[in-house]
Amino acid sequence: MPQDYILARLLSNNAQWAEDVEKVEPGFFAQSAKGQSPKVSTTSSAPVPRPLFSPLSPFPQSRILRFPHFPGRAKSAALAQSWIPSRRAGMCLSGVPRDKRQQAGTGRTGSELVDLVILSERTYADDPPGLSPRPPSVVLGYQVLWIGCSDSRVPESVVTASKPGDIFVHRNIANQFLPEDDSALAVLTYAVAHVGVSHVILVGHTNCGGAQACHAIAHDPSAEAPEGPLGRWLGPLTELAREHDDLTELVEANVRAQVENIANTDVVRDAWAKGKDVQVHGWVYELETGRLRDLGVSVGKTGAV
Repeated sequence: MPQDYILARLLSNNAQWAEDVEKVEPGFFAQSAKGQSPKVSTTSSAPVPRPLFSPLSPFPQSRILRFPHFPGRAKSAALAQSWIPSRRAGMCLSGVPRDKRQQAGTGRTGSELVDLVILSERTYADDPPGLSPRPPSVVLGYQVLWIGCSDSRVPESVVTASKPGDIFVHRNIANQFLPEDDSALAVLTYAVAHVGVSHVILVGHTNCGGAQACHAIAHDPSAEAPEGPLGRWLGPLTELAREHDDLTELVEANVRAQVENIANTDVVRDAWAKGKDVQVHGWVYELETGRLRDLGVSVGKTGAV
């Protein structure tokens, strides 16, 4: 685990989140790895209301502790104390008792999973093992730029148990950072020069559809490359795929290549020249387990981190 507090916090939150999700929905990650839009089993045709952040559904105490900059935290903490006992008694965020839904034959529902993913009672406020307590001046918000894949199975705020405002985000097909991509360069420029992020994290994931397509084009003579913008976008990754027979190896190689591309931009190099210790990292999200894995390719102004 990286010793930087912010990175350790993200990885620690992710590990706890993945553990909790697997407990409440066994097999969720295995199903998720099979394709996008995994379905939570239900036999009921009636929709279950899911008001995620209504005034009647405050953040539990653990979340308030974790975000000391959250506005109105004193009032929210008081509300949370009255909310947690009702949850433990069997109520969920939707306001529908779990036992009634189970009696109706619905089994575990999507709102239960949302309860756990968004409002887990587990104390994510605990400091990650091996690190000193969070310095009072350190807050997660606006410290991280996450560059990831557009795949709906890798929502950065959810898998890191973060709240809106914590992570600055750019996502595209197959999590690429191409030197000629003005959209990605604009995001990087704004994040480093104006938002002031200290960490840029390039995150790939296993069973990436874009990587799979490029791998097929590179190794299967019968596979046809897509035309138009999609074909142009996947071109560099297809060339990289010719060097790798294994899909997971390709995913990791793609992450390493994009980390290098980011580190070589004028944006990052100018920041380093001005003394800013902006660090670029490469991670892989494993759909099969819900865990983030650091590839150990981090680079900062003095070289490898």
